[in-house]
Amino acid sequence: MDRLYDIYDTLIYKYADQRIISYPLMGSPFPIIIIMSAYWYMIKNGEKWMANRPAYNIKFFIQTYNILQVLVCGFLGIRALHIILQRDLVCITHFTDSEYDLKVIFYTWLYYLIKISDLLDTVFFVLRKKFALVSTLHTYHHTLMVVGSYALARYLPGGEMAVMGTLNSLVHSVMYSYYFYCLYNNSRQNIWWKKYITQMQLGQFCFLLIFYTWKLFFVKNCAYPKLYLVFAIIQILAMLNMFGNYYYNAFIKTKPAQPAKGEVNNNKTKKVN
Repeated sequence: MDRLYDIYDTLIYKYADQRIISYPLMGSPFPIIIIMSAYWYMIKNGEKWMANRPAYNIKFFIQTYNILQVLVCGFLGIRALHIILQRDLVCITHFTDSEYDLKVIFYTWLYYLIKISDLLDTVFFVLRKKFALVSTLHTYHHTLMVVGSYALARYLPGGEMAVMGTLNSLVHSVMYSYYFYCLYNNSRQNIWWKKYITQMQLGQFCFLLIFYTWKLFFVKNCAYPKLYLVFAIIQILAMLNMFGNYYYNAFIKTKPAQPAKGEVNNNKTKKVN
């Protein structure tokens, strides 16, 4: 038991970055374990809970949440981009107590909190009985982002992964603008910029895949662990596959219905008149 405790203490505490361990939700792994356990319990039982209940009308609350996400993600993305561009992209990682590195740690922690708040997307789907939207892609993506951002913030805040967080924050700012407009318009259909958001997501994955592959094979003498880069590349490939399949099925394979010949002629007549 002493040996097991020593292993636990080493993995959980001694390897943790001491510069961030005093931040809220970073001192112990138990809060994130509880949060994710509750999240998956809700996913497994949400449809059963709502079976005999009407869908909740929480439109105003969700719109407020979307606006806050747009502002916070936009702020974080812009600030992080400004900070990253001050550093040599060949090797971003530095383990110091400088003002610069402490800012990076703070924004890494803030990004982690945003990923936790993203879990509310699933809660809203359940409360509104939109169970079809709680897909494998949706739940896997949210789980990966929360657990991954926690691990990175606790053990290796900032560094090369800050590039991923920056791009992700900027894309999410646009994405939550889309969510807000969908609620305002009472529809997810026929919104012309819907597919371009997915293209943005695919684009960020492609950029990150190239960036981290370059870091892994061509950049030498950088303090960032290669194992983290390998893990990042594997997850990016998984995301590319899942988002790529979604994009193909939603925007390429499924074509919009064409009007009948008579309807086309009628529409042309109306335009002439």
